[in-house]
Amino acid sequence: MHWLNRITIPIFMVVIFFNGCAYYNTFYNAKTYYAEAQKATELNQTGTVSRDEIQLYAKAIDKSKRLLTKFPESEYCDDAQFIIARSYYYRQDYRLARRYFEELATQYPDSPFTAEVPLWLGRCLMQQADLVMAKHEAKRTIEKSREPRIHVESYLLLGQIAIAEDSLALARHYLERVISESRNGETQAEAQFQIGNLLKEGADYEGALKAYQDVSRYSPSENLKIQSIINQNRMLQKLEREHEAIEMIKVMLLDEKFQDIQGQLEVELGKAYYEEGWDDEAISRFKRVMEEYRNKPVAAEAAYWLGELYLNHFHQYKEASEAYGSVTYHDRKSEFVPIAEMRKKQIQRYNGTQAEYRNLQRELIGRPPEDKAQANQNPPRGATATTGKRPHGRLPATTPNQAIIPEDNEPIETKIYPNVAAFDLKVIIPDNEPIETLHDSLPEQSTALPDDSLMMPTVSRVDSLRISEEILRNQYALAEQFVFNFHFYDSTRVLLNMIEKTTRDSGLIAQAAFMRYYLAAEIEHDSTAAMVEKSHIQTNYPALYEKFFVVHEKPAQPLQSEADFMAAEKAFLADHDREMAAQIYERIVADSSRADSPWRERSLFNLGWMYDHYLMNQDKAKGYYSRFLKEYPESELVNRAQERLNLIAPKGEIETSKIPDPQETQIQAEQPERPDPQSRDRDPNKAEEK
Repeated sequence: MHWLNRITIPIFMVVIFFNGCAYYNTFYNAKTYYAEAQKATELNQTGTVSRDEIQLYAKAIDKSKRLLTKFPESEYCDDAQFIIARSYYYRQDYRLARRYFEELATQYPDSPFTAEVPLWLGRCLMQQADLVMAKHEAKRTIEKSREPRIHVESYLLLGQIAIAEDSLALARHYLERVISESRNGETQAEAQFQIGNLLKEGADYEGALKAYQDVSRYSPSENLKIQSIINQNRMLQKLEREHEAIEMIKVMLLDEKFQDIQGQLEVELGKAYYEEGWDDEAISRFKRVMEEYRNKPVAAEAAYWLGELYLNHFHQYKEASEAYGSVTYHDRKSEFVPIAEMRKKQIQRYNGTQAEYRNLQRELIGRPPEDKAQANQNPPRGATATTGKRPHGRLPATTPNQAIIPEDNEPIETKIYPNVAAFDLKVIIPDNEPIETLHDSLPEQSTALPDDSLMMPTVSRVDSLRISEEILRNQYALAEQFVFNFHFYDSTRVLLNMIEKTTRDSGLIAQAAFMRYYLAAEIEHDSTAAMVEKSHIQTNYPALYEKFFVVHEKPAQPLQSEADFMAAEKAFLADHDREMAAQIYERIVADSSRADSPWRERSLFNLGWMYDHYLMNQDKAKGYYSRFLKEYPESELVNRAQERLNLIAPKGEIETSKIPDPQETQIQAEQPERPDPQSRDRDPNKAEEK
């Protein structure tokens, strides 16, 4: 039998050796793919995940899951779990990322990575716009961890959350703390960059410019270094130092170091030309980017700015709509897609208003409606095809009794404002052209009836009055579009003045008069003009003045549940009094009169979250989560509650979890914190050591 032992023992050792090599090689491949994906993420300056990143992270996830499935007893299982969670985070799948981070903390409590889980959960929650819970997790990280690096990264997250909440002073406090306490140059550079962002948000463009310049004092990543330079250029434009911005970009375009962001630089140069008023150069740059970088995010951005140029400078709505439409064509995930789609709808509404107006004109003179296909607007007659620049100076005005009757084959491309009493007042305003110079060009109203041979009326006087009022309401709708969509404020005033002087509709008069006041006071912030408009309303429309400026209802008091909820938030976040916070939440939940209140919904969820993460009573946590799912099945927080319930409740126990009744529940003293997991006798970077 000795010969059998001599054979069996070596074979057994070989099997063990190859089995160990197998799971190590699987983990090594996962780690390699993750490192390659991280390099791709660092080089990506678009803000969206590239196809290469998605593929590399997918391979890292696949290898890690294979390790967890085939070698569940491996010492690298927690490493694999950590790789999976972070890969989903960088792929911007924050729901799955949170799931795997939470499983890491639950299934591997002794892992050295567990201390970072609250920080990563906070990052995921911030990306999902849940700033309150993100703040909770960041503070929990600081309380639980004793590692300076994790503290610094938590302060960085708190600074980013404060920026998102517009708490700029608090954000700067956190970010400056990061810079002073961190020993990592890349983290310091990120904090300095965020300080530049918050100064930009506060319109301190000079300070932001200096902050972005100071990023290079530390050790920024290549991506951050380039982004800070781009933002320096944008601050120069905000400071109306366009010439410096243009020269800066031209130098960067010649530097091979910026070869990978040539398209972005071309867009920035086009924007600088746009701000400087060099429209031809701007159009050329934007179109070149759209041609050379098809189906890229930078092409989508160029298309958006081209649409803005056509809309705001040339008032060429057809061309603007086409440019906005190509934003989605180039990149469906572009940040410019929502606003481009909104612009297209605004232009469609404008075209519809103009088409309705033309048909009302035709009805007024007895003609049938024009074909809907003619509703699309052509460029303004005054535009120059080669340069696209608009002519300056006054628009030509007609004489008081002049009537413009187009031929049957000529579309009516004028706005005719008839006097209600006599349809002889007609002011020609080219389509698509703001009425910026018409303050003194409106002719005096005349009571003389028009020549029948010119007007050729085929409608009764009653119908004429009705149609004229419809025209005025149509023009009020156009004024709304001018002021709120296109920011043509002078054009708006001309229309509102005409409506007020012409209409017999007292409601329309009130709307026109008050909109003029609103335009001066709330949009242009011109206090002098606002006082004039207010005095005009008081003198001419005292009842209107009484309604808008004298009679004031008492301001609505905040719901008591809202005040209680804010008190609970203060007790938890500012005072760290979790018992008091739990008592207030339970009082909100217990009040049956607040069943439909969003604050009750959030309070019930927060009770589960507090007992789950802070008060360490999983029985109560399960009960509150279960109650939340039962009472608010349509809530946006349902998935999060269900995920936590699945993790902390054994399978089959969820349905039987006791739902606590707040009226019977006694708030228990806060449980002592869980002891820190014992450090494992290995370094997180063990793979490299092997």
